[in-house]
Amino acid sequence: MSDFWHLYPWQVVSRSMGTKLSCRLRACDWIDADLIAAETKKVVTQFGLVGHGRYHDGGWSAIGLISHEGNPHELRWLPGKYVKTPVLAPAPYLESIIDSFQCDKQRVRLMALQPGKNIYWHYDRSESIDTNVNARLHIPIITNPGVQFQICHEDQIWRPGELWYGDFSFPHRLRNGGRAERIHLVLDLKVSDYVTSLFPPSFLEQQERRRRARRWCQNAFDRTEHIQSTGFRGVAKKVARRLSDAVIKQTL
Repeated sequence: MSDFWHLYPWQVVSRSMGTKLSCRLRACDWIDADLIAAETKKVVTQFGLVGHGRYHDGGWSAIGLISHEGNPHELRWLPGKYVKTPVLAPAPYLESIIDSFQCDKQRVRLMALQPGKNIYWHYDRSESIDTNVNARLHIPIITNPGVQFQICHEDQIWRPGELWYGDFSFPHRLRNGGRAERIHLVLDLKVSDYVTSLFPPSFLEQQERRRRARRWCQNAFDRTEHIQSTGFRGVAKKVARRLSDAVIKQTL
């Protein structure tokens, strides 16, 4: 069981509102977990990974498989054309998995977190099936039991070869407590009828509930953003507990 605690204000809100923030999708149940892992290791060895993002302690990196203008080292979202990068040339199985999604794609990346490293609390404002912009899907490739991963109040356990959706417009964090790096294939898909058809109806039916919870959770995070850099210290826990009590009173 994860030793991540569950008393940050945004966690209290999403739990108290009964909000479902992730679901496993069945579209890729045919994936060969060993084959995708072997090909990923080859790609990483050949092309390497580059540092990515701000909310981490130095161990978060990625490489683009589909990126802006086909540059594998351009990991940001930028307006313009998204095309396959040279990284896919020696990776036909990875390419076949990406091509199996019959929709427009924006960034598609291999994303890694090194052992002993953390990605701190943050949220990606528009990365949600509910916003009609992007749905971010994950296929775990290499992982280990020491990985701890939360989207608000939900503890996530995603296994190699599975296909998962997480609503990353909610605050989330990750710690790789194992001895091996964690690598996922991360696909940003433009929301369409095809993409929504991948989801169970029961998940889509919670859109309005997530909309209300999202506003509360993002506001709670914005008010306490200074906590993210001390997310594992006792002082942050004491502050967050007091804020959680205040948030609960406002949501009742």
